[in-house]
Order: sequence, then structure tokens, then C-alpha cells
Amino acid sequence: MPQKRLYTIEVGAEGSEPRDVQVKATDYLTGLAPHEAIHELQQNVMSLAIAVEEAAKTDLEVPENLEKVRDLVFQLEVAQNYLAQVFESWKAERENHGDTERPQ
Repeated sequence: MPQKRLYTIEVGAEGSEPRDVQVKATDYLTGLAPHEAIHELQQNVMSLAIAVEEAAKTDLEVPENLEKVRDLVFQLEVAQNYLAQVFESWKAERENHGDTERPQ
């Protein structure tokens, strides 16, 4: 999956409510310029959304198919939240420095 190149997802132990999910950027992602990182994360979200859509077309009465959809939806939610977090961080930094340039 593309996100392994961009970030890793660490999920806390089962039974903890809510489950602790941490996203850690890779050296590759942190080495990109902010607008490039945001673009890569947007592409990852789009890729996961397509994967969810395709997986949802399978027979969801089959437990393996349903589990695959659930896993992809989880990954998509994490990716969307991480993208939003990175974007908001970039935006706050730009506002603090008076730079209003928007990412591509």
C-alpha cells in the first residue's frame, strides 16, 4: 500500500476505548516540501477511496470480503484525518509567518 511509503499506522491494544491510533510520518514524507507532502497524501486518500469502492462491489456476505472492506475503510479514515492534520498544520504555520500561498 502507498501509505507505507508515506506513514505507518500504529494501533493500540484491543479493549482500550477509544482505540489509540498513531500515525508516524516516514523519512520520505518528512523530506518533502509541504505542498508535495500534501499532494502525496491527497493521492493516497483518493487511492484508498477507489479501493474501498471496488472492494464494496464484492459479495459482502463472505467474511473475508467484509473484513477487507472494513480494513480499507479504517485506512481511509486514518488517511483523511492525517491529511487534514497535516494541512491544518501547514496552514497555521503559513498564517504565523504571513505567507498566504496555498498548496497545489
